Amino acid sequence: MMKKHSKYILPALGFCCLLFGACVSLEDKTEDAFGRETVLSDDELASKLLNNAYAPFLENVNYYNRAFTMPPLLASDDHYFTRPDWPTRAQIDKFTWDPTEVMYNLFWNAAYKSIASCNTFIDNYTDASDPDFIDNVLGQAYFLRALNYFNLVRYYGRVPKITDSKLSIEESQLIPQSEPDEIYALIVEDLLKAQNLKPKWEAADLGRPSKAAAMALLGKVYLYMASPGGLNKTEYYAESARIFKEIDVNRNDLGVGLLPNYQSLFFRSAEYSQEMVFEIGANGPGLIPVLNWVNGQVRPWIFEDSPLGVAEGWGWYVAELDLYNSYSNSDARKEVTFETMWIVDLDNGGAGPLDDTIYYWDLPNVPALTAVTSDNAKVVQDSTPHCGKWRWPVNCTPNDPRDDINVPVIRYADCLLMLAEAELEATGTTAAAYNAINEVRNRAGLPALAGLSTEQFRDSLRIERRRELAYEECHRWFDIVRWDIHRTLPSLVAKGVGDKKYFPIPQEAINKSGGVLVQNPNIP
Repeated sequence: MMKKHSKYILPALGFCCLLFGACVSLEDKTEDAFGRETVLSDDELASKLLNNAYAPFLENVNYYNRAFTMPPLLASDDHYFTRPDWPTRAQIDKFTWDPTEVMYNLFWNAAYKSIASCNTFIDNYTDASDPDFIDNVLGQAYFLRALNYFNLVRYYGRVPKITDSKLSIEESQLIPQSEPDEIYALIVEDLLKAQNLKPKWEAADLGRPSKAAAMALLGKVYLYMASPGGLNKTEYYAESARIFKEIDVNRNDLGVGLLPNYQSLFFRSAEYSQEMVFEIGANGPGLIPVLNWVNGQVRPWIFEDSPLGVAEGWGWYVAELDLYNSYSNSDARKEVTFETMWIVDLDNGGAGPLDDTIYYWDLPNVPALTAVTSDNAKVVQDSTPHCGKWRWPVNCTPNDPRDDINVPVIRYADCLLMLAEAELEATGTTAAAYNAINEVRNRAGLPALAGLSTEQFRDSLRIERRRELAYEECHRWFDIVRWDIHRTLPSLVAKGVGDKKYFPIPQEAINKSGGVLVQNPNIP
């Protein structure tokens, strides 16, 4: 059992240095100090010291709140940018990537900030002997360090591998980049040490990784290592399939599974549910509060039905028609994924005649909409549908597009689709592969697949991932890169993808390294 000593108050543990920033104290906003032995004797308080490793994930716009997620969304064939007065975003969409773009640097610094907190904790407590501490406290630190490096290696390719918390800022800045296979080796090593995390955390600690999360992330990492655009080490397909089949067989004990209704995934009620194998906690009862946002985070696809419209918030981020047209009308995910009608309240609800503008896409009998909105409404057909997940009014305040819903990192549907893919590539079109993909399709109201060739199954699986996971955690860009097909997709070829695979190493990081860090190929 975990040992609890409530008489202790959380204090400053020490200091950890950021790769390209100032040192920060590992603390929990308290004043009373306690020693190392106290931490080792109290799992609950020790676990809370790791909050500093979680905090960068939703701090301002630095990580999952924007900097990590936005560039891959724009680079993918699911999403494009339409705002004329914000050229840096359009440059990402058009593959004219500039290493001085602020988001690259924000994500880089935030990820290494979290890694620094993990390193400090691991360096201080690797000699722990208590099984609960090793599994549930150190296990979190290893999981979080692995997640950060997995995001970095997918995003930038070659990155510095820093595991020593005793390095000075100057020393950290001079560490050269490691090859992706070295980074993946560290990720696997860390995740193997995190496999005994508890299946479920208590309410006060929701948002910490569970055993299922550690298993799923390891299975996902193996899948990337096996993929042709990853490390192309095909022997890891079998390892990935083994892990995901183990999760599936033990889903009840692990507390994971599909929710029956797809739309419900994007309501607050789905937070910490069986579908959310791992998610980044936002406001509310979860572990990590959103920092520097009044009402929570902003997602590029958030839409409130009224009064926000195409020119509000992130309505400039538009769905690609190719994605929209890939859904059949019988697919329950189509309506949830896209916004096809929205209203701009031009008089903001003021007195006098209403002059709303109703934008729509592909809706029959649209003029009839004017009667239900205002006596003076304008109806305009927009060029494309917009992203619709999380747009539901129950998630927003009346006049603010920001929500405080958690960010899903790994959903159970993702696990099933990875199971199907890894099983296909390792063994073929087995019953396990069909069962996994068909469970996802069944929830969407689609018929089961059967009798496909290997190529047909692979194509179906890739389409299914695109539809199921659209606009979530940058899946599409990272998928098409690891499949090594991004340079052949017509829409990306037309936009100028060329030989680009990894985003630019931040110019600021290169400058601070004195040229030790080297820019990625095909970057100006």
